[in-house]
Amino acid sequence: MPNSSLWRRMKVLAPASTRPIRGVALFLLLLASYYSLNPFSGAHSPNPPSTSSDGASKSLFSWSAPEESLGTASKNKGTDVATQGGGPRVRQASMIYETDKFNTVYERSVDSHRKHGEQWGIPTDVLRHDILDGFFNKPAYLLGIIINEMAKPYGQRADWIVWFDADTILLNPSVPWTLFLPPSDFDGIHILGSRDYNGFNAGMLMVRVHEWSVKMLSEVIALRQFEPHVELPFFDQSAIQWVFERPGYVEHFLYQPHNWWNSFGLQGEPYPTPAFILHFAGVDCCGAKESKGTIMARWLDKLESTPGEYNVPLENTTLPSEVSDYWAALTKARKTLEKADAWSKENQYNGKDMQTARVELRQAIRDDADNSTKVNAGVEMMENIMSLERDQQSHDRDSAI
Repeated sequence: MPNSSLWRRMKVLAPASTRPIRGVALFLLLLASYYSLNPFSGAHSPNPPSTSSDGASKSLFSWSAPEESLGTASKNKGTDVATQGGGPRVRQASMIYETDKFNTVYERSVDSHRKHGEQWGIPTDVLRHDILDGFFNKPAYLLGIIINEMAKPYGQRADWIVWFDADTILLNPSVPWTLFLPPSDFDGIHILGSRDYNGFNAGMLMVRVHEWSVKMLSEVIALRQFEPHVELPFFDQSAIQWVFERPGYVEHFLYQPHNWWNSFGLQGEPYPTPAFILHFAGVDCCGAKESKGTIMARWLDKLESTPGEYNVPLENTTLPSEVSDYWAALTKARKTLEKADAWSKENQYNGKDMQTARVELRQAIRDDADNSTKVNAGVEMMENIMSLERDQQSHDRDSAI
C-alpha cells in the first residue's frame, strides 16, 4: 500500500481538476510498493502466492538490469524450450479467484493446460488473489510476468507469454504453442489475438516478452485514469483492444483464426472435435438451462476418462498446413506492398486505384489477417492494377512508335 498519510495530504491539497494526475500518482505509488514489498511473496500476503507447474512459489518482481534479445527454440524438450540457459521459449499464465462457485472446475481446467505445459517444458503461473481492483488483474499480472522475464539474464527469458482464461479446456496436448508463433521475419509482431462475434477476445492471448509489451500493458492499466471517458463494455478486454488499435500499437498486432487455439464450446454435451482448446465464455448466458461449471465438468469428465479421444498427433491435424498458409499469405501481402511501392516510384504512377488498393491491403493485414480470403483478394487487386498499368504503358509506347 502507498504511504497513507502521504496520500491523504495529496487528496487534501489537490483540487478536483487534478484528479487524473492524482490517479497516475497513485498508480506509480502502487508500482513502487510492488517493487519494495513484493506482495506476491508469502511474507507480505496472507493469500497463497503465485505458483508454477513445478510447485515453487514465484516472485514476479525480482529486479536486475534487463538484458537484450530472447532465447531461441530447441528440440531438447518439446519445441518450446530455449537453447541458451535452458529458459522456456513460452510461459503460460492464468488466474483462479473469480468465484468459489466454479473454482473446483477451474482447477481441473487449468490442470489440462498445466499438464500440456509439463509435456512441452512450459512453466505455468496462476494468480490466486487480487492485484488491482475491478477487472484489470489480467493485464497487471501479465505485466509483472513480462517485467520479471526481462529482468532475467540473456538466454533464460521466455520469448512469449500465453494467457488462457480458466474457463478454457486444453483438449489436444500434441499441439505445441510454438506452432503459432511468428517466423523471424515477423519479429515486429508482439501480440497474437483472436476474436468472437463481439470482436477481440482476450480469453486466449499471446504476448511477446518485449519493451513494447511493457508499454502497452502499462497503458491498459492506466487507461481508466488517463481516459476516463472511454467506454469499456468488456472491461480489461475492451481496454486492451482500445490500446492496441492506436497508431504505434496496431502495427504490432495480428489476428489468428480463433479455431486454432480459441474455439468456442457452445454445446453442453461433449462431441467429437478437432479443437486444440475449447473456450466456454458465454456458454451459460441468455437463459441457458445449465451453468458454465456444469457444462465444463461434463467435458472434463470426458477428457479425463478418455484422453486419447482428443489427443490427435499434430501431423494428423490440419493445423501445420493452415499455419504455414497463414504466414505465407501475410508474407506475400507484405512483399506485394513493397513491390507496389517500388513499382510506383519507378513508373511515377500513384493513381487513385493504386492508393485505394494500398490502403485496403494494409487494412486487410491489420484487421483481417485471420481471413485469408480478404488478404489474398487485396494482393490480387494490387497485382492486377500493376499488370494493367504495365500493359497500358506498353501500349502507349507502341502507339508512339
